[in-house]
Amino acid sequence: MRFPLLICLLCALCVLFPVLCAQGAQVGVEGVKRFPNYNAAHADDLSTLPYTFNICNGVWDELSTGHARDFYWAYTDCWEKDIRAASEGGLDSSFADNVDLFFLATHGNNWGDSVRVFYDSTQEWWISDSTKWRLGNGDLEWIAFYSCDTLPFGEIWDTCIQFFYGLHEVLGAYDTLWYGITTDEVGEDFAENLKDGWRVYTAWLYGLEDWWCDQHPLVACAEQEETWDGGDIDWPNTRIERDHYHGHGTVVSDLPHDQIYYFSYYWLEP
Repeated sequence: MRFPLLICLLCALCVLFPVLCAQGAQVGVEGVKRFPNYNAAHADDLSTLPYTFNICNGVWDELSTGHARDFYWAYTDCWEKDIRAASEGGLDSSFADNVDLFFLATHGNNWGDSVRVFYDSTQEWWISDSTKWRLGNGDLEWIAFYSCDTLPFGEIWDTCIQFFYGLHEVLGAYDTLWYGITTDEVGEDFAENLKDGWRVYTAWLYGLEDWWCDQHPLVACAEQEETWDGGDIDWPNTRIERDHYHGHGTVVSDLPHDQIYYFSYYWLEP
């Protein structure tokens, strides 16, 4: 059962300490650590993800604003419907697409043309499939997945074009992201980078960098035709190079779905 009282208490803390809050922006956080229900239903063995809530708490503690639209769900209170488009029977207009940044930590992969992220409850499905998403036609600018293999090379256009409807960037990984004692602070590092005025993509790439584990973060951004220049990309004027978190630098405008010409992307080599 979801408990909004917890969110109210956390929001009250943000009201008491407004200097810590990014004004004018809201964040939604979800984290799934264990998968006993999914495994039982599918005769599978998805592993427990240690330090999930160290990572999620880091994002929440740094970025939650105390506004009503902020939310933080955990375990079986995380539902695939929270990302699924309202037109597909989902609840994105109340959750993922009703905040500026949505952060999800769970197992993930990509099946050739879509992001797949896994849950331990079925509301109504166990796996969220990005072919059912329409993100950015509400409020969402950035969606971040601390999950493996969400954006493999060669699949970025086919994957992203299906769900970018005003969304600026998707923050994911082209291979493994690790859950361990040396990566327990990556959520906090990512959030602090945003607040320090880093561009969103650099905040993600270098926030997730680790001295022990080989991390493989990748960020993809919707771009318009003007910066393509026949393949000789005008990088300084791309959206990915100009986009910052609200209140901490330039934020590019939403790009309508029918104006997306290509996707720029950056990744970090381990």
